[in-house]
Amino acid sequence: MAGIDAEKIAQETINAIAEKIKNLNTLNIIVAGKTGVGKSTLINSVFKEKLADTGMGKPVTSHMRKITKKGVPLAIYDTRGFELGKEVQAEVKQEVMDTISKGLATQNINKAIHCIWYCINTASNRIEPEEIEWLRELSMENQITQVPIIVVLTQSFSKKKAQEMRQVLLNENLDIIQITPVLAEDYEIEDLGVAKAYGLDVLIKVMGEALPDELMDTLQHVQIACLEEKKRRAQAAVATASVAAAGEGAAPIPFSDCALLIPTQVGMIASITVIFGFDVNKSVITALLSSSIGAGGATLLGKTVVTNLLKFIPGAGTAVGGVISAGTAGVITAALGEAYIGIMELVFKGDMSIDDLGSKKGKETEYSIRAVPIGGFCQLAGEDLDDDDLKKVPKNRRLQSKSAWQRFLIMFFGAGNNFISAILIIFIIGLCWGSTSMRPVISTVEKGYPAYEAGITAGDVVKSINGHKVSTVDDITLYLAVSDTSKKASIKVLKEDGTTKTYSFKPKKVKEGDQETYRYGIGMKQEKFHGFVNAIKYTGKKTASIFKQMAVTVGYLFTGGIKLSQLSGPVGIYSVVGEQSKAGLASVLYLIAFLSINVGFINLLPLPAFDGGHILFIIIEKIKGSPVNPELEAKIHTIGLMLLLLLMVVVTINDIIRLF
Repeated sequence: MAGIDAEKIAQETINAIAEKIKNLNTLNIIVAGKTGVGKSTLINSVFKEKLADTGMGKPVTSHMRKITKKGVPLAIYDTRGFELGKEVQAEVKQEVMDTISKGLATQNINKAIHCIWYCINTASNRIEPEEIEWLRELSMENQITQVPIIVVLTQSFSKKKAQEMRQVLLNENLDIIQITPVLAEDYEIEDLGVAKAYGLDVLIKVMGEALPDELMDTLQHVQIACLEEKKRRAQAAVATASVAAAGEGAAPIPFSDCALLIPTQVGMIASITVIFGFDVNKSVITALLSSSIGAGGATLLGKTVVTNLLKFIPGAGTAVGGVISAGTAGVITAALGEAYIGIMELVFKGDMSIDDLGSKKGKETEYSIRAVPIGGFCQLAGEDLDDDDLKKVPKNRRLQSKSAWQRFLIMFFGAGNNFISAILIIFIIGLCWGSTSMRPVISTVEKGYPAYEAGITAGDVVKSINGHKVSTVDDITLYLAVSDTSKKASIKVLKEDGTTKTYSFKPKKVKEGDQETYRYGIGMKQEKFHGFVNAIKYTGKKTASIFKQMAVTVGYLFTGGIKLSQLSGPVGIYSVVGEQSKAGLASVLYLIAFLSINVGFINLLPLPAFDGGHILFIIIEKIKGSPVNPELEAKIHTIGLMLLLLLMVVVTINDIIRLF
């Protein structure tokens, strides 16, 4: 992690953005219609850089000009002179067809015409017969080239009139792909209020359906009219990168995934930036990456090291390590991508400027948006005694000047933010996708497995495992995962007749693919419930269950109850939950919630360098009646962290030895 150079990666990202923009195909659109129908307003409202305000453009025919701007992969061919009579209209139509034919003949996507907008002013309250005839003739001659034709009803102040005009055109059965009413910008109607702009997003969606995939990034890059289409395209880029990251995380070569992931995530950030079409400089990207890597890197350091050390182990170690890395790499990449999309969305809406993406804001407090853990980062003045900027902050504004109670709340809710985010995510899952039953009822017992042979039957309710009380399905997963597979597990169940019975049996060792695992042969009943109240109940139970999993797992880790040979235990908690979730967004959201609670829980442990360690010193301060020497505390945190890292290495080595 120490080798991660945010500035270097930022430069690579900037280079990738520039390369992607350079490689964007040029989108060529012919815009036709009478003078004064609002073509310039339409163009400027749909595309960035106020393209129609760049001048008259370069004449390419007697009645057509080409509007371009350096650095923008878009060319607008604007026709003129429709109102000058049939002869001119015929000339314009021929010029349009010639332009299409010439572009097609080059067999170059950058020179071909990709779409035709024919603009009709709705405010005129009528469609000239000549225009309908012109459209009919154009569409007939266009049958071979098949360039998509869209009729845009401009200045549609009245939606009712626009729909009436649309219906008239539909009745003509013209060979066009869509008729779209639009009001390109807000329009103030005297004494009546403001008519809000509409229809531009529909136009972009129609374009997205009509254009070839090679132009999709270009379309989203140049358009400023539809946020949802930008997000949809950006999310597709995130999905692609997440799948790639998962594959890279599963690479069997130790630490290779770290090197492989960086280009994937750089490419993803570059793609999202290009899609949104913003000019992002190196300092902005550096701030973004520094904040993201800072949180994610510190939090996942231990997991990354352990995971990659496992890859040195032939066979099972490689498989286990790969599974962990694959899941983590995929989720983290998805979280980073979604967080960046969220930032771009704020900029698009005007709620944030590009300059706000830097990490520093204000004189005394530094903050930044972070992908992992979900939420953000905030470092108050005085928290880092080695900060060179600390002298600039008055003593009464530093963290040390606050009361013990205030510092306690600051430290606690640093981690508490992760809990709040996770709770909200779990509630959304329960509300939108349904709440999963938590009652530990056995639904299936597989023949040939220990549970069946012991006499456990479907319908039995699990009450305890190895003396540990069981109240949820997650409890069963937890206590079976941490059980010593070399010994019998004691499972107490409530039978359907109201009696209780205890069974003892070992799990069966089975081979699944190239990996060996242990199975008891029981399946749990999983029902779905919907509704607001059920979502609240589910949120409480699931959140409490995850906290319990964390507490028990950490306890077993500290007592030595979990060995490397049982690594599938804690990981099984994570993977089983993922398997029980439906594939797709709900699964990803749950994994993010799980990781956020994990981060928050670990951060509250009374260990050096964690928020829990700082809280411990606050408690000591209250007990002794005076603060602990800040320099001494800082040294303890530093030494403690080094000892923890050393202990992690020693334990990992010992665990690896015990595998053989």
